[in-house]
Amino acid sequence: MKLQKRSLHGALLASVALLGAVSGTAKADVLWQHNGTVSVGGEKLGSFQMFNAWSADKHKTTVNFDATPLVQFGASGAGMAKGTVALIERLDDDKLIAYSPQIPSYIEEPYSTLKPRLRFNLWEGIDDELAKDSENAAEIPQLTKAQRQRLGREMRASMSLLTRSISRVYFRALPNKRTINGLESQGYRFTSMVNVGTGGRQEWVRASAELWMAAPVDGDSEIAAFTKRANDLKKASGPLTVSMWSNETLPILWEAMPPELHSFVEALIGRVENEDFGFIGTPVQFFVTLSPPPAQKMMIGDVRFALELKKREVAPLRIGTFEVPEGFKRQPIEPALQIMRNAQKQSVRIFEQIMKGQFGPSMSSEF
Repeated sequence: MKLQKRSLHGALLASVALLGAVSGTAKADVLWQHNGTVSVGGEKLGSFQMFNAWSADKHKTTVNFDATPLVQFGASGAGMAKGTVALIERLDDDKLIAYSPQIPSYIEEPYSTLKPRLRFNLWEGIDDELAKDSENAAEIPQLTKAQRQRLGREMRASMSLLTRSISRVYFRALPNKRTINGLESQGYRFTSMVNVGTGGRQEWVRASAELWMAAPVDGDSEIAAFTKRANDLKKASGPLTVSMWSNETLPILWEAMPPELHSFVEALIGRVENEDFGFIGTPVQFFVTLSPPPAQKMMIGDVRFALELKKREVAPLRIGTFEVPEGFKRQPIEPALQIMRNAQKQSVRIFEQIMKGQFGPSMSSEF
């Protein structure tokens, strides 16, 4: 009898193991904690902690910030010197949630339809035909990747007559890897220098960035899978605006940027055309230093941004990680959307009045 029970128990275990092998191993939960600071002339003006958590089809970013030194330095906004903001992406039930304990309230909207609701229609009040033609976002024309690259190269070449004498850009992968917080890491360095001097003077503003990215580790595949699903959803929801001109401006300007800058950004978040764009590994350290010319540097010093990985865990997250804290009040987004629409229409009217005042009949009687 005991032998039969043991045999049955073993068969059940084998069945569970087989089902696990067929369906795939369980997804791992991943947690990052990065600490950051912003300083000027060696004096810290602000600090923050940034937490990122992933679990299957869910992602949450939480930022705790403290800008008390900046407020004490004389900046406005003392009431918001310290606080927390959080953003939750839940692809499994199509929710995008944002909240802040300082209010305390939250916004919760369908992930798949929020972007179309926020889509900016530049042509409302300017050109009725364009506005009507733009109602179907799927029909808004797009340039191909090759066309954007060509236009970008032409812009870069046309500007080179000016920029080659006043700017320098450098990028390189650092030859020696380092182990940082137990993670083997590859380093990259980017430097941009611009001469702001006049009358033949050499006054260089230097921006330098150093990035260290971890080699592949446990949990990366789960983050990459979530990133791909989120990218697919954003792509399916259409462009940011209903204007081809607006939609294509930033991509073309990006293609016009120096290849060295492209290489640095790709080292951090990958190529924009890749399905996992936004994640290619764990950032371990990221430093940016802005150095003004010597005369200004003596007065204010360097401006420095530092971000460092303090913790990376692959372990089950606490229950409720992707839920809004209890007691928070849900705020409707429609009033804010209506304010945006009204502001857009008002901006069009004001711009039209300015144009008429500059190039058309006198408008003194209208004011």
